[in-house]
Amino acid sequence: MLQIPSLAIFYNPHAKHAADFQSFKQNERAQLLDRAAIDLFFDAHNPDKDSRLFSLYSDKALVSRAGLPPIYFQVCGLGPLRDGALVFQREVRTKYETPTKLRIYPGLPHSFWSYLPQQEVAYGYRRRHEMAS
Repeated sequence: MLQIPSLAIFYNPHAKHAADFQSFKQNERAQLLDRAAIDLFFDAHNPDKDSRLFSLYSDKALVSRAGLPPIYFQVCGLGPLRDGALVFQREVRTKYETPTKLRIYPGLPHSFWSYLPQQEVAYGYRRRHEMAS
């Protein structure tokens, strides 16, 4: 299971990926995790943005996705990192035939289950997370 996967942060996406990575811009003012918080985190972290450790979609150091085990994705619809998970899920499922399960939580912000723990959707998220772990 990938929970809050930071697979790709697209400050300046490569042209071939730009159309697939809209959530970073679309959700830049999202509740709980907005662009300012992401910028603050990465400014403090100061990663090598060309490193494959920073982004699986680095043009300079490609990472193989072959042979991965089945992956369960739970993705927040209002999360700025949403599209990184969706693109990765589609890629490993179609190109590498990795079995995947995808659940999208439309209209919910990044890490909603932590901030809205009493909501029924948060209970469901945690149940599915426990079953997949």
